[in-house]
Amino acid sequence: MAATKLRLLLHESITEPLATYIIELVPSAVLSRNTLGSGAEDPSVALYANRERRTIVAIDSDFMKHDVEWGVIKLNSPHRADDECLFAIFRMFWISGFRGTSKRRRTSLSNHGLKIKNGKEIEHEWHPKPCPNHGGN
Repeated sequence: MAATKLRLLLHESITEPLATYIIELVPSAVLSRNTLGSGAEDPSVALYANRERRTIVAIDSDFMKHDVEWGVIKLNSPHRADDECLFAIFRMFWISGFRGTSKRRRTSLSNHGLKIKNGKEIEHEWHPKPCPNHGGN
């Protein structure tokens, strides 16, 4: 794996089991609920991410309306996806070679692939899909 310094801030929409999997893969990742407290307002999370130069990882779309300088990675949950499936999608992204491209941009991850926005739009499909039993997103 290429060494890309993508510092992650895991939003509270990321479940504890999923956060544990991500932190095992990316030990420098931090949880917003540990640094800002549970229930921190999204503007506060965005300000913290900007100050600490961290990319927010979330399942919800709350950060579409906030200025997040270092980027947002949104996991689009396949219908009835479990934490293992969501982690498989995240891991596929992490080893894909698109990490550096996602820095300071908006990245959407799904079972089908990734889409990176803000500037030239990039789309990439996974082969094979990380969650073969999930036909949805």
